Amino acid sequence: MPSRPWILLYGLLLTGFTWVWASLPLMAIPNAGVDDGLFVRHAALILGGQWLGPYTQFTLAKGVGYSLWLALMGGLAIPALLSQALLYAAAALLLVRGLSRWIPQEGALFGLLVLLLANPGLYGTENLRIIREGFYTPTLLLILALLLWWGRWSGRPLAQRLALAAGLGLTLGIFYLTREEGVWILPFLLGCLALRWLAIWRGWAGTSWRPEAASLLACCVMALLPVLAVSAMNARHYGVFRTVEFRDPAFIAAYSALARLGPEAHSLVVIPKERLPALFAASPAAAELAPYFASDRGRNYLDVGCQTYRVTPCDDEFRAAWFMWALRDATVIAAGHTDAVAVRRFNLRLAAEVNAACDRGELRCQPGRHSLSPPFRAASIAPSIATAWQIWNLGLGPVRVPDGRQLRSVYFSGGELEPRASAFLDFVRADLFVDVLRQEATPPYPFPSLTVERAARILRGLEGLMRAWGIVGPLLQVVALLALLVLPWLWRQRPERACWPLLAFCGGAYLLFATRVALLAYLDTVAIPSVNMLYLSPAMPCLMLGLALPLMLLWRTVRSAAPR
Repeated sequence: MPSRPWILLYGLLLTGFTWVWASLPLMAIPNAGVDDGLFVRHAALILGGQWLGPYTQFTLAKGVGYSLWLALMGGLAIPALLSQALLYAAAALLLVRGLSRWIPQEGALFGLLVLLLANPGLYGTENLRIIREGFYTPTLLLILALLLWWGRWSGRPLAQRLALAAGLGLTLGIFYLTREEGVWILPFLLGCLALRWLAIWRGWAGTSWRPEAASLLACCVMALLPVLAVSAMNARHYGVFRTVEFRDPAFIAAYSALARLGPEAHSLVVIPKERLPALFAASPAAAELAPYFASDRGRNYLDVGCQTYRVTPCDDEFRAAWFMWALRDATVIAAGHTDAVAVRRFNLRLAAEVNAACDRGELRCQPGRHSLSPPFRAASIAPSIATAWQIWNLGLGPVRVPDGRQLRSVYFSGGELEPRASAFLDFVRADLFVDVLRQEATPPYPFPSLTVERAARILRGLEGLMRAWGIVGPLLQVVALLALLVLPWLWRQRPERACWPLLAFCGGAYLLFATRVALLAYLDTVAIPSVNMLYLSPAMPCLMLGLALPLMLLWRTVRSAAPR
């Protein structure tokens, strides 16, 4: 337990962090139908007792974890951005206090908390939206904190350990429900499991395998409960026992069958346009989609892909990320399947017809597979490595914060806000915002707005913090890597000073960050632009830990070696 002066410093730090987040503007995109607008709409429907509302192509497109959080915070009348920041601060504090068993120096622990709260991944323009990364990041940090306490509580009574395991399991379940690519933390979790059982086998853990097995079982059961509950709610309302349709084997089968018509060489194009007539002729189900691909709505996905990859003039080709959404859109709008069960049946029929046409030789196809990911090609390795380097350096560089000259207050907007935008801002309790779709200078107010002026000053301070991070971040990385090289040598000389559990935790943090970087690099190469702080931000606390923990361990080792 820290002394009173340290408790006061912790309180001041957390109060300042809360004040900053209570003053930051929301980057508002109410019309983002598959992101911000969708999450708020689902949250409002959940709060109104309607689950996710009537079925559309977007209803089961994304995980419901973030919408459940927004519904809870909306019911409690807590601003959405502030609630995410408070969850992050609580998780960071829990993790820092968990480290006190191995790092007794309170100054080092306080410095780590400062670094975690100054994480540049929190303050970027993209992260100040109503976007699920804002909830995904503190959830991951909470998982790390609870795993740390799992190791710390090895000798505690079984009831306390079961409660901790249940909390960890529930957090893992919610993490899985928030985004669809949660598999990226599996290497880290499997590594933790392997090291834990090794420690028990060698007698290092201070516990036996029976309470550990009971705790692991409680964790697994609690992780399954929210997933099963959401699946059951979807089955009750829409007839499909799934969390999201992108994970549905029927959709994956349909997408995989269509992707067999793709080019043999590496390409972001799923189906070349010259192969579409043959597809429509060979498959009656595919022919039902033909009007959509020729419509203006289908054209929108084509244009977005061309704009993203700067293809001018547009070549009228569907690229990977947008073809998934176009296929879902076409199934509901053009083919007229307006419930989840009918969509699932249609996807199975589409997959069967296309695969059969491929087997008969009516279509020129690649080998069959069952995955949303394109076939692995050696040609993707080199660009993925280059992109991974770029993404890693992105975490060590400054991020762009909102422009303080574009702040708008709902109290001075008058009749300028459309009803959808007003409802959106009201639900998330955002009094201060930047209209992302109309980034104009702050309108003149009848008198100075203290809220706007305070937010503008904070944003200027954050700009300075980001510039400083662009200098300090790379230096910290170099020093941290040197410390990681020196520590094992120092500990071999004096084994009594070693702290291998914390070094393993540091390695796990780097593993998590590296796994996220590798995933984004591969996605950027084969599917969708992924070199941005929004996608990297969930792993940024891991980078902060990877930079700080080696220095803290080195300080601990040197202090214990110093004469007293």
